[in-house]
Amino acid sequence: MRNPRWMAAAAAVVVVMAALTVVMLNASASITVPVDDLAELMAPIIAAAACWVTASRHLGRARAGWILIGASAATWGAGQGAWCWLELVVHKDNPFPSPADIGFVAAVPVLLLGLFALPVWPAGPGAKLRAFTDGLLTAGGLLLISWHTVLAAIVASPSDTVLAQGLSLFYPVADAIVVTVLIVMWSRAARESRTAILLVVLGLGLIAVSDSTFAYQQAQASFGSGSIIDLGWVAGYLVVGLAALHALERPIRRNRALPPRRRTAALPYLPVPVAFAFAIHESVVDGRVSLFTLCIGGALFLLVLLRQALAVHENMGLIQRLAVNETELHHRAEHDPLTDLANRATFIRRVDEWLSGAASARSAAVMFVDLDDFKQVNDSLGHSVGDQAIRDVGRRLLSCMRDGDLVARLGGDEFAIFLTGLPNVTQLVTVAERLIEALNQPFHSSDMRASVCGTIGIAIAEPGDDSGELLRRADIAMYAAKARGKGLFGIFEPSMHVAMYAPLERRAALVQAIEAKEFVLYFQPVVDVATRALVGMEALIRWNRPRHGVLPPIEFISDIEGAGLMVEVGSWVVREACRQAMQIRRATGRELFVSVNVSSSQMQHGDFLEVVSDALSESGLPPQALVAELTESGSMGESELIAAQLRQLRDLGVRIAIDDFGSGYSSFAYLRRLRVDILKIEKSFVDDLLAGGPTGALIEGMVRLGGTLGLLTVAEGVEDEAQHAALVNLGCQLAQGYLHARPMPIDQLLIAAHAWPSIEDGAGTMPDGIEVAAAG
Repeated sequence: MRNPRWMAAAAAVVVVMAALTVVMLNASASITVPVDDLAELMAPIIAAAACWVTASRHLGRARAGWILIGASAATWGAGQGAWCWLELVVHKDNPFPSPADIGFVAAVPVLLLGLFALPVWPAGPGAKLRAFTDGLLTAGGLLLISWHTVLAAIVASPSDTVLAQGLSLFYPVADAIVVTVLIVMWSRAARESRTAILLVVLGLGLIAVSDSTFAYQQAQASFGSGSIIDLGWVAGYLVVGLAALHALERPIRRNRALPPRRRTAALPYLPVPVAFAFAIHESVVDGRVSLFTLCIGGALFLLVLLRQALAVHENMGLIQRLAVNETELHHRAEHDPLTDLANRATFIRRVDEWLSGAASARSAAVMFVDLDDFKQVNDSLGHSVGDQAIRDVGRRLLSCMRDGDLVARLGGDEFAIFLTGLPNVTQLVTVAERLIEALNQPFHSSDMRASVCGTIGIAIAEPGDDSGELLRRADIAMYAAKARGKGLFGIFEPSMHVAMYAPLERRAALVQAIEAKEFVLYFQPVVDVATRALVGMEALIRWNRPRHGVLPPIEFISDIEGAGLMVEVGSWVVREACRQAMQIRRATGRELFVSVNVSSSQMQHGDFLEVVSDALSESGLPPQALVAELTESGSMGESELIAAQLRQLRDLGVRIAIDDFGSGYSSFAYLRRLRVDILKIEKSFVDDLLAGGPTGALIEGMVRLGGTLGLLTVAEGVEDEAQHAALVNLGCQLAQGYLHARPMPIDQLLIAAHAWPSIEDGAGTMPDGIEVAAAG
């Protein structure tokens, strides 16, 4: 990720150095000396400021490291300040040594402390020793280079004092040490930290070149201010400042990756060929190899041997750790991390291995253990207590089993046990009873006391079984046992499979019925009680199931509801009822209404109103010709959402009916809470109408209640003339039932409707010669 501020600072450094280079090459000494001295003063001050800004944004070792690196730059700047004072203010030539050298020399140990403080260095004695060995190897190579370029000439040159000779040697040697530290740091830094360290290496490398040249020229008494070599100090410290700014966004940290990168792994060995090269050069040019080269070369050889020994030791430790890790990973791959029991994969593998072997001829069984209502433990006591309970359950299961039995946690609160060599079913029953007794024992957590019980399903292995089949049968047996209660066990029987999968098969058949359009609508006419005229019809769903015939809703409605298909099927009924009702109205020329049963699940669905509105719009059926019958008296009237839906239905113009009115308190609650239009008197009241007793009075009361509230009343299940006559006397307005017609498909209703008296024809009876087919 590019940092615009850092890029601008880098560009500024390039511009400044280019301008200084032009000045140093072309201006006279009277200009180059002060420009050079002041530039050398400002550069370390700028670097120190950048380091301290970076330190303020970091914590711990990183902050300490940048503070010390900044202090080193400031110390060197103090030395340069003394140089400028003598040369520019007092106008004296700087002696060697001079007061300025105090700052220059003091900057080196402070810089090394800062570099060692940065969080790059490895942890652990072995890694630290290897880093130290790498440093010695690198330092040996750099000292050889420095000896053949600078140090040998300094030693051979005459000097006024021992101090001057020592300072001349100190600067290149100190620079070699600093560069060594930086190279080792760079080899161990994380990838995102290497740019900052590389910039520090570059900056201090430029400073090292200038230091070494300065020391050499001082030894040769040829140094003078304003030289182009001085730009190395300026550029070096400006680049160090850039490194600090770069670390603002990407802090320096060590590389934790193993193994080390190939490029950095080879660095410690590079000094060895360097030593051989110098030895060959001396042998060819001078006819002999110098003592210094021999000593350094021998030391490098010994250090390489030491490093190799360290690498071997490290590799052996790594191999041991890998072996331990491999064992641990293998254990983790085969065991549940919470209980340390075998996991599902291990259980399946070992059961399959046993079933496929020669031992499978003997008896074997799988027990599927499921903890009852375990979610309540997690919800009430917390997941930590739940985990402890799972661990306790695992220990209890193990304590009840033989050494050769396999106990596994399949996941969650489900366990499985594989038993072999049991002589008979009676022993299986004994084991299951022992397990349930152990599970029912309370367990303790702090001051809490709770119980965990389990249900067990047992499947006995048969020839050709595998682990999947055994687990499936044991699971079915467990659910069959759970249906009888908690803390029980069951042994698989084939009839359990039928009971378990029958709902799934019915759901699949219902989904297929929707896709194949096997559902159809039948219509049961609704007549005016006084005139027997056809005034409307109730739409009733049927399933025209292949190989089963036409099925009434009592055989599949509960399955539709249980399968979550009621919204989809109910929406189809609304649309189809509106479409066919409009077809009947057009064919007969009568303004008939159609009533549709609506469940609470339909009304609680977000797009129910949209479904009704679209059905009316697409079919052209007037809203007042549609009646929505509330079919569930238990919860529908208590829902605020459903009450709001009903109010919006009435706003559309749709009429609302209460089905099976009088069958419970909730029917009267509807009248209190909701605005309805029609009361449908439940069939049981009509059945008892002629038996005497209070039924007639109850129906009369319902009819009067409807009249008082301005509601229509419809009697359901009218089956004979006597019931119809009684309803006439009680003042009931509408009726439907087998006396008038059974539910029928639309084509039969169209035939019957043409001969049926209309409300405009007055009183009349069903014309002779018209036979309405029974539809169930």
